[in-house]
Amino acid sequence: METLKRYLSKLESTEDTHIHKAKELLEAHERNFYPLDLLFLAALNRSRSYTGAFIDLMRKENYLAAVPMIRQQVDSILRLSAARLVKNPHDFAQRILAGEPIRKMKDMHGNKMADAYLLSTFKHENPWIEGVYSAGSGFIHLSEKHMFGVLGEINDDGVLNICISETQGFVPEANRVEAVEAFYQSVMSIFELCDGWTFTKSKPAFISENRGVT
Repeated sequence: METLKRYLSKLESTEDTHIHKAKELLEAHERNFYPLDLLFLAALNRSRSYTGAFIDLMRKENYLAAVPMIRQQVDSILRLSAARLVKNPHDFAQRILAGEPIRKMKDMHGNKMADAYLLSTFKHENPWIEGVYSAGSGFIHLSEKHMFGVLGEINDDGVLNICISETQGFVPEANRVEAVEAFYQSVMSIFELCDGWTFTKSKPAFISENRGVT
């Protein structure tokens, strides 16, 4: 369990960094505020909230409740990345704010930005993201993963134990470490995207031209 504790501590060290990234974004370009800022701040806030909850759940051995948050982190990564595919990223952010689903929006080439399209577009930047998205979806929807989660050990007399509990202590440590590492990677990807927008925002000429995010 020492390995798991070490990985959780590594993830925990990112909690304050979320605040730091938000401050950097807000202070860029003489503290001017743009619609896209709000999208990135929402992603940072979501990630910070999930990070604390994920750590707490993993320490309580509530694996089934923790793992779906990785898939939701991937959701943030895909949507932040989608801002780079449109002609007007600020209009894109405003449409999201108005409640329009991104899957119904089109990129600058006329492609609908459904998750499958976004995954195929950005998987070369994050080779891990496609597998995590697929595996994570199995925890979002009721599936075989949840069915296996209620199956306990078989006694010597052949009786199968059924477990209804908020903890899954039977999950191997290797699987837990893998989940924590995947979550950590998702946080790092969100930070990288935020750094990219903060850098872009600091260029007034770029803002005035209203191009995509680099």
